[in-house]
Amino acid sequence: MAMQTSGGITLAQIQAEHGGSNPISLSEYYKDASYANLDGTGVPAISPNNNIPTSGAIHFSNFHGSEGTTIINVSGTHNNYNLRTVLTNSYGWNGSTPIAVHLVIASGAILRATSTSTYGLSAHLHPSSILSIQNSGIIVGKGGAGGAGGIVNTNRIGGAGAAAGHAIYLYSIGGVVLRNYGNIRGGGGGGGGGGMGTNHGGYNDYDDEGGPECSGQTSATGSVGQTGSGEGGPSGGSAGVPAGLAGAGGGYGAAGGTGGAGRAVASSGNCAGSQINGAGGGGGAAGKAIYRPGMTNLSIAVTGTINGATS
Repeated sequence: MAMQTSGGITLAQIQAEHGGSNPISLSEYYKDASYANLDGTGVPAISPNNNIPTSGAIHFSNFHGSEGTTIINVSGTHNNYNLRTVLTNSYGWNGSTPIAVHLVIASGAILRATSTSTYGLSAHLHPSSILSIQNSGIIVGKGGAGGAGGIVNTNRIGGAGAAAGHAIYLYSIGGVVLRNYGNIRGGGGGGGGGGMGTNHGGYNDYDDEGGPECSGQTSATGSVGQTGSGEGGPSGGSAGVPAGLAGAGGGYGAAGGTGGAGRAVASSGNCAGSQINGAGGGGGAAGKAIYRPGMTNLSIAVTGTINGATS
């Protein structure tokens, strides 16, 4: 909550808004020079604090209307954690003014996406807001589904694996600093489905008109591609002959593998070459660790383990 906009201000009021421990002095409350300094202490570099200098002369009146950092501690397991919703529902933010947020994700906490269209953590704030993420847990996107196997007499080609989801979504934020001591994992793309394979046996019979007849046909539907790594875990059908092998699901933040083509082998003799092999489906695209469309101000101060792109 912002400080009063007029009247006398005490050191105790400044401390209550901006933190710090006793003994205190006014010189401890210069404004941070950059969003990258945001760590839950001091005076954040947001517009309500424009009257507070970063050095030099400082006065009590500089703190009229100033705002401190909102600190949020997260533990346990959460599906599709939406920071904007948390701020408006639990911290009284109006959703339309700049805010400084220090998000602390504890060791053992898991923020996970439940579909490829959602995110383990999403943050859509005011464009002049700043955000610090201190992660010691796991933030993970959803893995893409495996493609369908090629089907006998329908579609020989294996289906494409589905694209994976992203772990973190950042949008309309002036600056974000990340200190990652845990794991941030984009989802793995789904593996492509295996192609259908058909093998015809050799001529061993004659039709009613006295001509040779091809017999002994065997066909098999391609195997279903594996699901990519992410919430939901890897899965997929086993490979068979003459069906194509299932494409491997992508690891965290990696694309899925291409499904194998149908693997029928031609018979010898009069029916040599009489086989049909469907192509395998393509692998699904990788999910990003951090998806931030149009947002350029990201400082990764501590990398930790990051699987996937951060663009």
